[in-house]
Amino acid sequence: MAGPRKVSKEQYDEFRSKMEEKYGYDEMSDEEKKDFDEKIDQVAVVDNKTDQTDADDGDEREERERGDGHPHSLEDDDDENIR
Repeated sequence: MAGPRKVSKEQYDEFRSKMEEKYGYDEMSDEEKKDFDEKIDQVAVVDNKTDQTDADDGDEREERERGDGHPHSLEDDDDENIR
């Protein structure tokens, strides 16, 4: 089985809130709440690096798509320099 999905704090809060409402968290006993908390943590955890990681992945992806990581403007100038 795969580990818990890493999500942003906002996504985790929204997911947890929906699950608490769906399963009646407020009416649960302390033991039931403990079990519920453990099960939620098996599904999703807060990844403090989510926003930063997403931005970094985009930059790296763009460089790979370009090939050697050079900006497009330098590649486009080659045609203008031919006489």
